[in-house]
Amino acid sequence: MFNFEGDLRLTTQGVHFGNPQQIRLLKEIHRTGSITHAAKQVPMSYKAAWDAVNTMNNLSPEPLVVRMTGGKGGGGTQLTARGLQLVQHFDLIQEAHSAFLKSMSEYSKDLQADIGLLQQLRFQTSARNQLVGKVVKIHAFGVHDEIEFDIGDAEDQKVLKAFITDESTKLLDVKAGGEFILLIKAPNVELVLEGSVPDALSGVVVDNKVEADGCEITLTVGNQTLVSTMMAESVKDLTEGDRVGVVIDPKNIILVKI
Repeated sequence: MFNFEGDLRLTTQGVHFGNPQQIRLLKEIHRTGSITHAAKQVPMSYKAAWDAVNTMNNLSPEPLVVRMTGGKGGGGTQLTARGLQLVQHFDLIQEAHSAFLKSMSEYSKDLQADIGLLQQLRFQTSARNQLVGKVVKIHAFGVHDEIEFDIGDAEDQKVLKAFITDESTKLLDVKAGGEFILLIKAPNVELVLEGSVPDALSGVVVDNKVEADGCEITLTVGNQTLVSTMMAESVKDLTEGDRVGVVIDPKNIILVKI
């Protein structure tokens, strides 16, 4: 469950205008009749308050704030009718904005999976393989920890193991049930004869591009896709549908917190 949050900002002529702090300043000027007192309430410096007022007046077709003589304390500052109207309208827009964010938050449960996917799609790296793994177990060995990940290999129910330092485990807040993006370079994905290595994952070849400098094999492991680049003669004849064992050194896996 998560909530949507956001500040309301208006722009004019490409310049941010009417942010909450500026509106708060206008409200305090209207309430106190003094820019000095208004600045203290926001809070902001007297100079910053006048800079903000001058900016707003310059951007508005009509003045929003005017100096007055004979006002509170012998002189003061007040909003024009246009300035007061702007404050009232901003409050109405703010209410609508808040209602919109609240309505979006009510759908957060249904949106959770999509938000996670959008985060993953934004992530760009040179590593060809970006798998999503859920932490199953954590084995502590002192300086290093072995993390077991479920990557959706329901057929064999095997896990992908990664070695990281104990400090990294704490820093990334690695806990059972947590999801991470697992980065693996294609040359670090080794293909072996199925069944020849006990802990190897089971993969099914989808495509094999044979080039002069080696092979680029695309395969599925569970419900995810992996790419392996190898120079071994043994993989040149692999074709779509062939089953292979997939071995990845736990030290060659980088974790990214989602």
